[in-house]
Order: sequence, then C-alpha cells, then structure tokens
Amino acid sequence: VLSGQGLHSESIVYLTKALSLDPMNYEAYMSRGVVWAESGELEKGKQDFIKASKVDREAPQAYFHLGNIAFLQNDMQEGIKMYNRAIAQGYDNSELYFNLGIVYEEENEFETAIRNYTHAIHMDELRPEYRIRKATTQLKAGLHEEALETLDGLYLIAPDSFEFFHLKALTYIAMERYDTADEVLAQALELYPNDEELIND
Repeated sequence: VLSGQGLHSESIVYLTKALSLDPMNYEAYMSRGVVWAESGELEKGKQDFIKASKVDREAPQAYFHLGNIAFLQNDMQEGIKMYNRAIAQGYDNSELYFNLGIVYEEENEFETAIRNYTHAIHMDELRPEYRIRKATTQLKAGLHEEALETLDGLYLIAPDSFEFFHLKALTYIAMERYDTADEVLAQALELYPNDEELIND
C-alpha cells in the first residue's frame, strides 16, 4: 500500500522488517526489488531479485525483473539472457515480448522486433501501444502494406488514436500516395484541429 502511494522509503522499512523475520520470503524480496527499482536504486533491486531467484529457483518472474534492470543499465545481452531464462521457465507475459521488441528495434533488427511485437499483440490484443510500436517498426523497415494492416487493427481498438492518423499518413507519404495521405490528415484535423504534429505532416 505504501509503495502504491509513492512512499518508497516507508515501504522499504516494512519489507526489510519482514525479511528480518523471514529471510526466505520470496514475495518480500520481489516486492522490495520492485520498490528499489521504482525509486531508481537499480543495483539494490537487482540484488533482491537475485536473492528471490535463489529462494525459489522455479519462479521465473525474478528473471523477468532482472532482465528489465539489465536493459535499464544498457546491458542488452544480459537483458535478453534473463528474458530467455524467464521464458524457458514458463513466464508468458505480453510485456516481456513487447520489451524484447523495443530492444531489437533499437538494434535495427526489425524482423525480430516485429515478431516479438506480434507475439505481444496475440497475448494482449487491447494494448494500443503494441500495435503502434509494431507499425512504427514496419514503417522503418519499409513494410508499408504490413504497416497499414497493423494500423487497421489499431483503429478497431482505438479509433480516435492520434498515432493511427499520424502513422497512417506517414505510411502513405512513404508510398508516395500523397492524395490519400491528405485525406487521412484532413480527417485527423477534424478531431485534432490544433495539433502541431498533424499540421506539420
């Protein structure tokens, strides 16, 4: 409860007391690791997740969080290693695949990024950001028709999404279909008449 209110220091006090009473408490290590990470103490969070993984070697969520910390520390290889370990132990979470997609996209490995975004979408079809990121990557990779298909899926779950109009217009511009792009932007400006980015498009 304290952590949810942003009272990280107070939360740490109680979780540390819990661990002094029960040094093998997996949930306490996991919770304290999350609080440390949220408060910017990544190394302390990492140590708690390592301890949690030793207390319960069959609990893959600790490896998921270790992967998150590795990515935040710009250790991409370690992050991928920890994620793969979590997957191998049965951790099946859409955020894991979405985060992997971001990592591969930043490494310009677009095909692998798209594959991970697709997996994330299949696991949680109602998260608009998954489709937005997939369409953005497809656009970067020059997969214009595929990007339009992804954006059509985005429209079904978020028809008033700014990103839908922006990315669809950019895709048509990349395809040199300028009249169609203009039609999309005209529709968008009816919803967002003063949006500078759409006006720039």
